[in-house]
Amino acid sequence: MRVEQGVVAALVADVTVGSVAGDRIYHMQAPQEATTPYVTYQRVGTGRGTILDGVDTMTEVRIQLDCWADSVADSKALADAVRGVLDDVKGDLGGLSPRVQVQFGRLESEYDFADVDGDYERRRVALDFVFTLHE
Repeated sequence: MRVEQGVVAALVADVTVGSVAGDRIYHMQAPQEATTPYVTYQRVGTGRGTILDGVDTMTEVRIQLDCWADSVADSKALADAVRGVLDDVKGDLGGLSPRVQVQFGRLESEYDFADVDGDYERRRVALDFVFTLHE
């Protein structure tokens, strides 16, 4: 099981995230007709180390989650809910089978953006999480 699936399962199962975004969590890009607020996610990096005996089985995976909404307040509220689920996470992520066992997950960085296209404007908070696990 990939860590991305565990992240999505954990967010969908969370009551706070669900109350804001429901199950509107999309890989890389939301459908054009998607209702805000919603979350998009993508793997933006994978670090695999080496040890004297060969390849280390511990992996660091960086996942970017973008929290989209029509206002700054709503995008921040969604980002706060996502951060509450994933920051400082350890153990079974998302309750899936086979299990995604995270040694440690942490928020690495957070950025605010505005997406303006004519009269249409959306706000986005980008959260970069790093998860350490055996993959």
